Amino acid sequence: MLMRKLLVALMLGLALSPALILFLVIPPANADEPKYNFAIVWGETFPKVKPGATGETTIYFYSAFGNENCYVTPAADYPRGWSVDFAPENLIVIPQWFENQPFDVGENEVCLSLSYTINDNVKVNGWVRAYPMKVLVTVPKGTLPDKYPVKTSYMGDFRMEGTSVARPSHEADWTVEVEGKPIFPSNSSVLIIIVICAIAVGGSIIAIKRIKSRKKRSRATPPRRTSPERAPQRHPSRVVWQGA
Repeated sequence: MLMRKLLVALMLGLALSPALILFLVIPPANADEPKYNFAIVWGETFPKVKPGATGETTIYFYSAFGNENCYVTPAADYPRGWSVDFAPENLIVIPQWFENQPFDVGENEVCLSLSYTINDNVKVNGWVRAYPMKVLVTVPKGTLPDKYPVKTSYMGDFRMEGTSVARPSHEADWTVEVEGKPIFPSNSSVLIIIVICAIAVGGSIIAIKRIKSRKKRSRATPPRRTSPERAPQRHPSRVVWQGA
């Protein structure tokens, strides 16, 4: 009779508490056996940034299936002249298994709501302790409006008596859009420029044709012959003699 009541209570617990399924399906085989686990959550879209300004987003780190602390070190790959900073620059992720309800957290911690799928497509909803890290991307002045890739990576370091025993890593990449006026003119301006260029080209073609036509005419018409100029005739002046 007692076993039957325990069985009924267990079935009710499975039905009312999805998080309990996680602990029953994935129990720790050995409490003393080290488990190295950490994960990240981040937004896929990075806020738009203006030249000379700084945009930021937040990444959350947690360990819901481990039992060892993880020391996280970030790194970044970004366009030349840009800068990417992290706050904090390093952090420690302390593991905590899923809880079936929210709980209080300490300073620089958040209670993060997550969904997780386990065996047989069973979806589990729960809360974990997460540690935020800000990613600050600064765009230099004079940057042309466009979309630029920014890649970040996060190396986890699990240590045993001061020695690294596991170093898993995660990556988070974004396409950062730089705002500003378009470098190309508007459609109306483009149309005006095309019309002006067409007129200029057409005028040049007409001028070239006229020059060629004049050259052909000058070659076809023989030069006119002019008669040699006659030298003016000189008449001797008459001398009138007067007698005495």
